[in-house]
Amino acid sequence: MNKQEIVKNSVRGVIIVFMATGMQYIVAFVTQIFLARLLAPSQFGILAFTSMVAMFFYNFSNIHGDKYIIKEEENLYQKLDNIFTLEILLSLLLIFLVVIGAPFLMKLLGKPEQTQFVQFLSLLILHNPFSKPRSLFEQKLSFFKARIPSVVAQIGGGVIGISLAYFKYGIWSLLWWRFSSIALEAMIIWIITPYRPKIVFNYSILKGVVSFGWPLLFSSILTYFCWNIDYYIVGHLLGEEQLGYYWLAFQVSHYFLNAKIAINSVVFPAYSRTGNLVTKIKGFKLMTDIVGALYLVMTVVVIFWGKELICITFGDKWLPSVMPFKLFFIIVFTRAIGGNAGPLFYSQGITHMDSVLSIIYVLLLTPMVYFGTILFGINGAAIAVLLVGFIVLIYGYEKYIRVLTGHGTLYYAGKPLLCLFITLLSAFILGYLNLTFHFKIITFIAVMVFFYVIYLKNAGLELLQILKINFI
Repeated sequence: MNKQEIVKNSVRGVIIVFMATGMQYIVAFVTQIFLARLLAPSQFGILAFTSMVAMFFYNFSNIHGDKYIIKEEENLYQKLDNIFTLEILLSLLLIFLVVIGAPFLMKLLGKPEQTQFVQFLSLLILHNPFSKPRSLFEQKLSFFKARIPSVVAQIGGGVIGISLAYFKYGIWSLLWWRFSSIALEAMIIWIITPYRPKIVFNYSILKGVVSFGWPLLFSSILTYFCWNIDYYIVGHLLGEEQLGYYWLAFQVSHYFLNAKIAINSVVFPAYSRTGNLVTKIKGFKLMTDIVGALYLVMTVVVIFWGKELICITFGDKWLPSVMPFKLFFIIVFTRAIGGNAGPLFYSQGITHMDSVLSIIYVLLLTPMVYFGTILFGINGAAIAVLLVGFIVLIYGYEKYIRVLTGHGTLYYAGKPLLCLFITLLSAFILGYLNLTFHFKIITFIAVMVFFYVIYLKNAGLELLQILKINFI
């Protein structure tokens, strides 16, 4: 496959992934609206806590063999066999340990009444090995087949969850929503895959897989703590109802991050097929501009209209989620910009920086979230996550990206971060002066026009140029 074909397939892949991710998000979002209106915040708090515990073990069964397959060119089926074998054995062992050890663990965490929920969710560990054949589609840049199972699974899981909630099954409706959405995806992938892996052991292949995957496994465990330690602290200090508010704010905002994750699933294979580092760096700059513009627009909307979005969509009972929702969306904005670096480094065979950044994140996050929660409740916890996110973003750009590309934070993220600061300042002034709704609309329009002139216009033109070259 030549360079032009790679670019063309990648651009088409981005469009397909955007459409699939958009459909997936809409289905998940609508499902969550119905569930939030039918169920109590405390029940969402139980889901957050039990998922946190169960998914800790989920990470240990994922050796990231899919990324290994994507970057390889030969003997893909044989390598997939060995990856599947290793992950299925790890999964069965981990499920056994969770079922046996959950009563003691949940008693230790002060939630013995939630033991059966954790045991049930531990079955999701099997998703890792049975979803690995998707990498065959991604490796061939066949993104429609790679993404359609997630869309269909979200629809099926949503129907199951809403139906159970309507018939008053309470927390079990949330658990089955969570379980069925993930399990159905693995089942569909297994049905449509061109090759179903078998149990095979090959030491030389496994050695290569483990050598590539163990830094990613380690970093994924650290990332788990990054994304979940605040749940534990909030739930432990404030209880299940406040954790429910916090969880909803986090989930709704981070649904939008799925678009960035999906883009990475396209960009990584494209980078892996491009041997020239200079070309990769140009692509990285382009993607950072486009992604920054996309998420800046969404972030401005949320900062100005977050209260209206939460109350109209989920109901007034979720009003305590408004401020964490705004703060989390700023976090999504920074993570979307910083997340562009992953495919670039992975395509160069560099994976250790994830572990380093995750360690820094966990070490900073734990005390800051603890004291933030004590001082300011769920708003303080969200502020702590935001501050740590900014620190890690800047450190990552200066420590790693500058070394590889020759440029750092200001070059790649200066404009979107400046626009974010202007947005926050404008919103603060509006709130401090308690100006009318009409002033709010005028200020919002003025901010968007200003951003369009200094940043969004150029990013939009870059995207249109790519589409024009590859489709017209």
